[in-house]
Amino acid sequence: MKRIMSIFLGIIIGGIGIGAVINNFYSKALHEQEQKVKKFKQYYSILNQWLFLKQEDRGIEIFFEKNHYKHIAIYGMGELGQRLLNCLNNSGIKVDYAIDADANYLDSNLKIYEPDDNFPQVDAIIVTAVFDFEKIYKVLSQNCKYKIISLEDVIFDIK
Repeated sequence: MKRIMSIFLGIIIGGIGIGAVINNFYSKALHEQEQKVKKFKQYYSILNQWLFLKQEDRGIEIFFEKNHYKHIAIYGMGELGQRLLNCLNNSGIKVDYAIDADANYLDSNLKIYEPDDNFPQVDAIIVTAVFDFEKIYKVLSQNCKYKIISLEDVIFDIK
């Protein structure tokens, strides 16, 4: 009888342990999904405002001209970084270089630095990876003293 109780107790404890592992796995997966949703909602909001400004014939260069930023760098050459670069191509704002953690894998006409490199002087660095802005700001501010601005702040500052 003791042996049967020991086996039964072992099965119950094992089941609880397996349940805890499964619960932990799904909790992490759910958190990751929630973060992705939050990120894409933020991107949607930025792109929606950007499109609104474009429809109102207010280009993004307004922000840079107002703040006297003539030479900038773009941090993050994903979709938002490419859109920013394309929008500034025919403006008086010069994109001197880009910064990206995947610098070795990007194909661009721009010089691309890695986040821990030393960067040439610019008026401002625009961070297009807005979801991780705080973390990126901390890293960049250790290496340079240039203005570091979120693309989200650029877009929502234009009146």
